[in-house]
Amino acid sequence: MWILLPLFYVLFALGVGWLGANRKFGFWGYFFCSLIFSPITGFIAVLASDKRRIEPLKEAALQELQGISSTLQNPGECGLSEEQVAMMRQRLDSVGRLIRASK
Repeated sequence: MWILLPLFYVLFALGVGWLGANRKFGFWGYFFCSLIFSPITGFIAVLASDKRRIEPLKEAALQELQGISSTLQNPGECGLSEEQVAMMRQRLDSVGRLIRASK
């Protein structure tokens, strides 16, 4: 019975890490916090932490996509054919949709 205690301790620490995967310190941060201190302390840290902020990154990526798209407005300047420009615009639009749809 006592041999299973470390196994449960590590399993609970893994669970805390999983709960904190989308938080400020991520899976590994909360997992190691739970291993070093205790799973209860790690769980409290997860509850007290903020979620990751990806909105500024999404905005920056969308602005970059708009800049690239505006560069493609004049196909002659970028050395691409009309077909290549159309394909690039289509790919940029699909990437933009993916970014907007992400969490």
